[in-house]
Amino acid sequence: MIEVHGRAKRLYALVSPMSQQPCVYYCLKKYRRANRDKQWQLSRITTSGTVPFIIEDDTGKIQIDPQGAKLSPKTTHEGAMGQSNILFSSTIDDDPNEKWKEEVIHEGSILYVMGFARTSKNGNNDLRQQVANKLRDLKTDRDKMMEYDSDGNGTIDSAEWDHARSDMEQQALQEKLQQTKERSNQQLVIGAPAQKGLPFIIAETESEANLTRNYSWYIPPLLTIGVGAFVWTLIRVGSFFNLF
Repeated sequence: MIEVHGRAKRLYALVSPMSQQPCVYYCLKKYRRANRDKQWQLSRITTSGTVPFIIEDDTGKIQIDPQGAKLSPKTTHEGAMGQSNILFSSTIDDDPNEKWKEEVIHEGSILYVMGFARTSKNGNNDLRQQVANKLRDLKTDRDKMMEYDSDGNGTIDSAEWDHARSDMEQQALQEKLQQTKERSNQQLVIGAPAQKGLPFIIAETESEANLTRNYSWYIPPLLTIGVGAFVWTLIRVGSFFNLF
């Protein structure tokens, strides 16, 4: 699990459909009521929930994939269906029995994100290429290559080559992890966890302390699940490098 607190930046030119403001997320709800029934009924929801964006702080930038997150926008707009908008103006006349409500996270808002980090597809390709480069360099350095000649017969058999490849994979992984620690996060994405039941939160808030109080009920389950998640991560890494 990873936590990030910073300013939201658009990755794409996303604009809220009703208020026409630059944003990183919107949720537009359309309501309707029958003439004989004054209760409003939700009839349609449109969101930008699959559009990624960036969180930026003093240490760098990281991409956020909001799909599956519990989002908590602070800004809400409401209006009648006859007002000018993109989605409905061409098909909906001014109808007193229809209205809309728009929740927006504007670009530049301060967000708190709690989710799970993964490498992007490009990041995985880079890691594989890094391993391939290390193996190629090893083949051209006979002295280093012979360090894996465990039986001393002057040749590298398949078992010894597997040992060398495993070492190169571990070196590449350690270098990747070090880059992550230094917040070289262009290849990282924060998104929903692979395991169900774990939190993925995107909240517009001025204080992490306030959010922590609101979501304090998550902490005991996370402590219980933490060990399992750690083991799962090790298995995924091992599978990626064919260690298991």
